[in-house]
Amino acid sequence: MRIWRKLFSREGSKMGPFEPKSRLDSLQFDASEWILIWLALNNQSPVRGKTAFVKELFITGKEKVPSIDQTFQFFGHRFGPYSKVFERNLSSLVSSEMMTETPNNESRGLDTDTPIRLDYTLTEKGVAYANELIEKIPPFERNVLGNWKRVLSKMGLWGLLRYVYSNYPEYTMSSEILLELES
Repeated sequence: MRIWRKLFSREGSKMGPFEPKSRLDSLQFDASEWILIWLALNNQSPVRGKTAFVKELFITGKEKVPSIDQTFQFFGHRFGPYSKVFERNLSSLVSSEMMTETPNNESRGLDTDTPIRLDYTLTEKGVAYANELIEKIPPFERNVLGNWKRVLSKMGLWGLLRYVYSNYPEYTMSSEILLELES
């Protein structure tokens, strides 16, 4: 975990200095569109788990694309930041066959009390629509967002949780997760 802290800790900022936000600030999509765009980024790499999905969008909204934060209206909940808007739109996209929600039994391990992780990928129909949406994003910003998704995905669930709990404690007050954060 220390490596993430080294990579992303900077005095006065969260994940360090980045490109000017002005172009990313102008990106305006609704919640369903952001979910599809996020799944299409980084060569359509899947998002591994609903909690990770929410945290990736939360961090992106707070640190890169403020309109994501405004669209999803995140609030503190059982596992840190959460969004009812995300939940509603995710269910709708799965029902409309734009994306799949696949149980990943490997995530459970030997502990049968641990819920099965759900992984998310685009369907053929979802890919077609997401590609239309991504074409509306200028190439530079598309690359920034794709690289951003890659970095967040590599952090994994516990890395994302540690990052959020360290940098956004106001969203963790109602959390059921107790993380021992290194000083």
